[in-house]
Order: sequence, then C-alpha cells, then structure tokens
Amino acid sequence: MDSKKKPDPKTNTQSGVELLAKDKGNTKDELSFGSDREVLLSIAKKLVYVRSRESLEEFVGQNLKDLFGFSDMVFMLVFKQKARLMAVIKYFEQERVIRPEYLYLLKGGTCSSDDGIADATLKAGHPLVFTMDEVLQWEAENIPPYVTVFSENKMKKLLTIPIAVDDQVSGVIYFYSKDSEAFPQNRHELLFSIGQQLSAVMLNILAREEIQKRDFEKEFLLKLGNSLSGVRTKNDLAETLDEHFHNLPFFSEALILWTDKEEQMFIPATHDKSTGVFLSSVSGQDASEKNYAFLNQLFPAGSPIEFSIKNALLKKDIPECVFRWAENGIKKVAAAKIFHVTEPAGILFLFSKETDFYFEHYFDLIASMAYQLSAAAANLHAAEQMQNREKEKSILLELNSAMASIRNKNDLQKVINEKLKKLLPVGDLVACVKDDQTGEYSPYLRDPDSVCSQEMNYTDIALGCYIDKEFERQVLRSSVPLVYDLEELSDQKAEASYLKKYYKLGMREAVYVALGTGAVKTGILILILNSRKSLTQNFINLISGIAAQLSIAIANIIANEKIERQIEEITRYKQQLEEENLYLQEEILTTHNYSEIIGDSHAMHEVFRLVSQVSESESTVLILGETGTGKELIARALHNTSKRKDKVMVKVNCATLPSNLIESELFGHEKGSFTGATDRRIGKFELANNSTLFLDEVGELPLDLQVKLLRAIQEKEIERVGGRTVIKTDVRIIAATNRDLKKEVAAGNFRSDLYFRLDVFPIVLPPLRERIDDIPFLVPHFLQKHSKNTKKEIMKISSMALKQLMAYQWPGNVRELEHMIERSILLSNGNCITHVNLPGISDQPEGGEEGPLRIKTIEENERDHIVKVLKSCKGKIGGIGGAAQILDLPISTLNSRIKKLGIKKHYLKD
Repeated sequence: MDSKKKPDPKTNTQSGVELLAKDKGNTKDELSFGSDREVLLSIAKKLVYVRSRESLEEFVGQNLKDLFGFSDMVFMLVFKQKARLMAVIKYFEQERVIRPEYLYLLKGGTCSSDDGIADATLKAGHPLVFTMDEVLQWEAENIPPYVTVFSENKMKKLLTIPIAVDDQVSGVIYFYSKDSEAFPQNRHELLFSIGQQLSAVMLNILAREEIQKRDFEKEFLLKLGNSLSGVRTKNDLAETLDEHFHNLPFFSEALILWTDKEEQMFIPATHDKSTGVFLSSVSGQDASEKNYAFLNQLFPAGSPIEFSIKNALLKKDIPECVFRWAENGIKKVAAAKIFHVTEPAGILFLFSKETDFYFEHYFDLIASMAYQLSAAAANLHAAEQMQNREKEKSILLELNSAMASIRNKNDLQKVINEKLKKLLPVGDLVACVKDDQTGEYSPYLRDPDSVCSQEMNYTDIALGCYIDKEFERQVLRSSVPLVYDLEELSDQKAEASYLKKYYKLGMREAVYVALGTGAVKTGILILILNSRKSLTQNFINLISGIAAQLSIAIANIIANEKIERQIEEITRYKQQLEEENLYLQEEILTTHNYSEIIGDSHAMHEVFRLVSQVSESESTVLILGETGTGKELIARALHNTSKRKDKVMVKVNCATLPSNLIESELFGHEKGSFTGATDRRIGKFELANNSTLFLDEVGELPLDLQVKLLRAIQEKEIERVGGRTVIKTDVRIIAATNRDLKKEVAAGNFRSDLYFRLDVFPIVLPPLRERIDDIPFLVPHFLQKHSKNTKKEIMKISSMALKQLMAYQWPGNVRELEHMIERSILLSNGNCITHVNLPGISDQPEGGEEGPLRIKTIEENERDHIVKVLKSCKGKIGGIGGAAQILDLPISTLNSRIKKLGIKKHYLKD
C-alpha cells in the first residue's frame, strides 16, 4: 500500500495497518471462549451501575486498562448531520491530564470524522490496529491532529473499534498503548464485544442527559419568564439576565442590541456574564447603518443562527464590533431576533470562546429566551414612553420657572446647562440678537463648555448663522422651528463654512427658531445637535415655547446690562479718584512696606531703595553684612515683593550642613546612590522651581560644590546625585554671607567665576553701630515680641537704659540687641526695664563696693570656652577650620558636649 495515502479498510497489509480477522480459527486464544464470556458477563454486571460519563470513565480505568494493556482511551461519537467526532468519555494516565495539548479532548472537543482513521474504522465495521510511526508517514493533510498529540506522548499503537449507536449517531473507541506489541489478535473480538456494551451504556447516558437538559431548560425558562414579567427598565433587565444567565453553562458572554428602526442603528444594552467588555462593543459610529445592514443580513429567517468569527471576518464591510469580539477571544456566536409585536426590537447574542462548540444543540432554548425577551421589550417600550413623557414635562416646567428669574448671562447659561441639555442632545447653542443701530445679527449667547465652542470662534458664526438674507427671512417668518440635516444644509449653503466645521466635530442636525414675542423678532436661536432625527414632533413644538421664554430672558438681560452701564458711567469719576488714591498708597507700600524690617536711618533707607530696585527683576542678589544684621529678612523682603511671591522661598544654610551632604541637599539624590539613600529625595533647587532659593552663608561652600552650584545657576539645570537625567529649573538665587568674598577669592577659598556670577546686584547691610538711630525703633518691637513669649507685661524701657544701649558698639548687631532685650525682660521684676547688663560695662553697686567674688565651675568654664571657639568659627563644627579641629576633639564628642552643656546653636549663626 502507498504509505502516503489514507488506508483502505478492505486491504490486508502488515505495513502500518493490520486487518483484524474475526475468524477465531485463525487465532490462538490466550483465554478460552468460556473465559471471554465470563469477562463479558462480569463487565455487563458492573456496567449496570454506571449512570454518568464520569462513572463510565472511572470504570474503564479500573476494569479494562489492566485487562487489555492500553495507556489511554477516547470514546468519540460521530454526529452524522455534522460529520464530526465529539469526545464523550476519555481515560488518560494522570501525567497527561494536565497537559494543554489534551485540553480539547478533556473539554469534549470535536474533529472531522473524515480523518483517515475514523472513516476507515466506520467503513470496515470491525476493529483496526494502526502503527503510529506508519500513520505519521501519510500526507500531512491526512494525518489526524490527535495522532500527532498521542505520538508526541510516546504512544506506539492505536486500536480502533467501530460502534453503532443508532441511525443518526455512531462512534469509534480509540485505545492507545506505549507497547509496540500491544493489542494481540486474540483479544480483538473480546474488545469489539466490550465496545458494544460500552456503546449501549453510552446511549443510556446520553438519553438521561437529554432528559435532564430538557428539565433544566423548562425550569430555567419558567423562572426567567416570571422575572421578566416585572421588568420596567433596561437596568432591571440587565440585573434579571445577570441573575439567570449565570446558570447557563454553554456560553461565555451575552449581549443585547436594541434596534432603533428609524435611525437604522443598534444601541448596546444589557448583559455581560463575566467582564462587561461587550456592553460597549457597539457604540457611537459603530452602532451605525453599516452594523445594522451587516447584522440584519444574518437573519433571513426568524429562527436562531450561529456563525464563527473566523468566517465572519472574511466578509466585506465588517463592523467594528466583530473585530472587538475577535480581540476578546470569541470564536463562535449565536444570535436570535427579539421582536416588539411584529417589528424587530433587537438581537440577542450569545458568545463562546470554544472553536468547536455548536450552539445548534441549544437552538430551542435560545429561541424561547428570545421570545420571552420580546415580551419584555414590549413592556420596556411602554414603560420608557411613559417615563420620557413625564420627564419632559417635569424638565420643561422647571425650565420655564427658572427663566422667569434670570438677570444675567451666567444665570441663563446655568439654566440651559442644567435644564435644556437634559431634554435634547445639544452639542452647541448660539443665540444671535439684532443690533438696533446696524440692523445686523451677531452672536450674543453661546455655551462655553461645549467642545464646539472650544474649536470654533464667534466670528465663524457671526453673519453665517443665517447664511444669507433669504434664509434669515425664512427663519424669522416661520412660526415653528426649522430642523435641517447639517450635511445637506452645508452642501446647499456652501458659503457657510461654520456648518462644515460643525459636521466635522460630529454634529448632525441644526434647529433654527426665531426669538421674540408676537410680530417683533429680536433674534434667532440655533441648536446644534449631535445626532440625527433626535427630535420628535412633540419636542419640536415644545422648542417654540422654550424660545419664547428665552426671548423674554434675553430681553431682561439686555435691559439689565444697559442699566448697569449707566450706573458704571455715573460712578466712574468717583472710582477714578479712589483708584488714584489707592495707587499712591500702593506706591508708598511698595517702596517701604517691609514689615519685618525695622529702621528709619539713612543707611536703612538706602537698603530699602536697593531692594525696591531689584525686587521685581529676576537678577541674582548678593547680600553682604556682618553676622546678626538681618540678611535673611532682606532676602525674604526681596522674595515677597517679587513676581514669585505666590510660592514659598526655599532656604539653605550652607554652614550648618556636613560637606558630604550639601550636594544631596541642594540637588537631591536617587535611591541607592550612596549608603543610606533608601529613597529618592528632591533637592532644594527642584523645590524652589519657579520660586526663590536663598543660599545663606554661601561663602562656606566647599570648592567642589561651588563648581556644581555655578553650573546650576548658569545653565538652569541640575542632576540628582546618582541620577542620569538633566532636570531643568527656573530658580532666582539670593545669596548671603558675612565673609569678604573678594579676600576669599584672593586666598583661593572661593571661585572667582562663582563670585562674579553671584555679585550681580550686591546689597551691603550696615552694622547696628552705624545705624544707632534705629535702636529706639527696634527696642519697642523686641519688648512687645518677647513680653508676649515670656508672659510678662513689660512694654517700657527707661531713658537711662536706652542711652546704655545706644552707647554700646554691638558687635553682634541686631541679633545681639534682641537677645539682650529678651534677657533683660527675664531679669526684670517690674514693668519697666531700668538697667541692661551689657558686656564690658561694670555691674558694681552705687557705693563702689565690689560684690562677692563668684568662681565659675569647671562645666561653666568649659561651656564658655566652647562657645568662644564656636563663635570664632561662626558656628562651623566639622571640616577644616571647624571647632572640632581647633579643640582637637572628634566631631561626635564635640556634638555630645554641646548638647550636654545646653549650648544653643542658633546663637552662633549669622
């Protein structure tokens, strides 16, 4: 035999296919005929108790496997009307049950009965043995797919037994074995007889399943009908279907499309059994004439149909919904029409993700479901009509009532958005009013929230609203609203470009109605709708009433606007004088309103002048001055009077940060960029974006950081530590220092390029000893501030004490003065400060006698010494020239001493 062709069951050959002779005289039985009869009798007794497919599969594995030495078994029935094989029972060894290539058989998959093996077995009428290696030598199109699957799992031989069930159904039992010597000839007749017994049991199981199926369908339809009788809305229907459809095992999802016959459209509606993806699978342009025509051609008759997505995709003009079904894994679709009386009301779709699933077995049930949904559709139609009428009446009454109290455009627009848009699918609304002087119409009111308003200008619609004078007269003469298809109207009136723009934005209809009362027409109302034929005749009539109310509302608004203009004319001169006065006051405040800075001396006036000149610019400012002169206050004043005042000024004290953390503090760092960087951190430059960054004590920056700071200022971009991307920033820099940066540049401690970049606009703050005249203003301020903090009512200072303060040189400047006032308040017993203990001034009693000598403790001396060193280092603890280096102490030890001795670091800052 040619090994590349299908086997001929009438040919006896030893190459790949053995014709199994049924003549017992040609075989040597290992079991006697009597023993075969006993086996058949024993099997028959056991099969009496088999009632389901599961128990039959269990029986095969427990009773036949060891008897005949097979590994796997599949019992497949042939449904002649489809010429398909369907697996009804199967037995696999455990390791193959979970393999994906067996899933189609595990789920009752089907395949063609004309596959070379099944058709040969059915034609032969007796068992056949196939050698798997030889079958694999056939032409590729003749090799059944299951042969490849079992061959890959090391099966060597296949025994097939034909089964006759009835006139419409037959079958084949497949026995697979890994043993190339399996299925000896002396067991063939026994296996054939056992196959007939199995077929009889299988026929009973199928009959029992059919009875159960019919009982289930009857019960399901009864419950569904009872539930549908109370449905009044599509939401109710969705909930009802969701409740009942979950009990149906033969589909994945369901979808109902309701028919709008006038619009030739399908509207997606109710149910999704699992994910909800199909509720919106047909919408907008998808629910159009294209879909209507495609889906309608599926129904030449009223009975249910089924089709495969694969075949549907081969047709022309496929609607978008079919592609979406395919994308979601749908393989087969069943559909049945839903009727309202005799007119189509919609389509019920059931979806399956199984390629070889056949809905036709359930057509009777699907038809009954569609019939019940048709009754529900009639109820829905009646209920929706009643609800719509009540809704229309309610909204129109509210609209009429709301318009009676309208006084301005905003109120009118609010009423239109809240009331009118609930009635109609309004995409845009334009009310045009006639100008009394020119006689021309121009847009007066338009919906600012519509997409059309954002895409189109008023000028697009100005005179083109009415296209030409003849059309204008037609609208004004008409006693009813005129409804036009935008596509047709734009073709007729080609000069009106705004009509084409509306159409491109998805608008489909335009309604024109005259505004005014009686014979007097004052304007035209244009409603642009986003769907065709969306207006019933009742709605068209109601729009006339809405236009009348809108005419009155617009007339009232215009009258109110005229009155308001007259009032504005009367009050204009008074407001002008008030504004001029206010302007002068603002000028004074802009020049001198630095509420946190106190001073009226000539030196401070010069500082205020400089601040006023540079505050509104974006220039970099360098504030110079001794410690305690108030450099941070000046920086805050510059920020608060700049254009960046709405954002918070970000401050960095460069002297208080450890040198290894300054870069991270300024520029930020990425997670894992260094030890301890457990999270990403945003630096001060990023925080100050679009605001001001105040770099206090900028002279303390290490040289390597000065280079990076210069780049950030010049290029307006930074990189985080450990980062790879450049971050753009918009930061205004204000720097401050008590050092002489020129000397630092000369000494090599400060980069000259950075200095020149910072020294764009220097402001030098005078020390307190050069503005002694400001002390009488500063003292009351500090008295008020610290009296409140210390809970003491001390608001005065004696003239003698004030003279003391003005005679002192104040090396610590304003900060020293503030601390001295705070100390005097704490030491004072009365409500007036009469004496201030200033450094270097004798505290002896009036008699000239010295007080008792007080000897300081070791801790006090240690504290004074540390404070003195910290002051000389300007608060710097670590690094070169820091206090720890001078005292020859570890930084951690010095920090613990400072904490133990109660030394406050803020007294040591600039």
